[in-house]
Amino acid sequence: MTNGNTATAVIGRAKKENVPNRVPMQTDAPPQRLVEARFIRPAGISLSFADGFTAHIQVACLEMPIDRIKWESTSVSTNGDGMTVEGITGDTIPISSATLRYLADPVYAAKIEAEVDAVTRTKDELTELSRESKPPQSWYEQPEQVLTRDSWK
Repeated sequence: MTNGNTATAVIGRAKKENVPNRVPMQTDAPPQRLVEARFIRPAGISLSFADGFTAHIQVACLEMPIDRIKWESTSVSTNGDGMTVEGITGDTIPISSATLRYLADPVYAAKIEAEVDAVTRTKDELTELSRESKPPQSWYEQPEQVLTRDSWK
């Protein structure tokens, strides 16, 4: 749905006018499930997620070429796992809903960062592992392979 200043994409419910900036919660859905995405001129996107979280982000934070995308073409995927926009050449560009939630929600971003930190090893840990885990001698005895593609030469 489009008017002079916004393009709106909605899934899972009918669009109602004059509704406060809240979305009905879908408790069985993951928090990053996107329910609504709306381009707002000159360069913003309004987002609503399944758990009721809403936010506004600037297009620039996506680090995409702003002038090479038709931002008015914003649409939400049917299952809410992302949104798409159309490039100026007509190609469809997907943007993950988890990425959008990460950029829009500091609490969600902190949770993701904590999960990454929990599985990330420090430099000292990696050094110790490399000392303890030497590759088998047979690996060194194999003939050398050139892995550079011909087109890169």
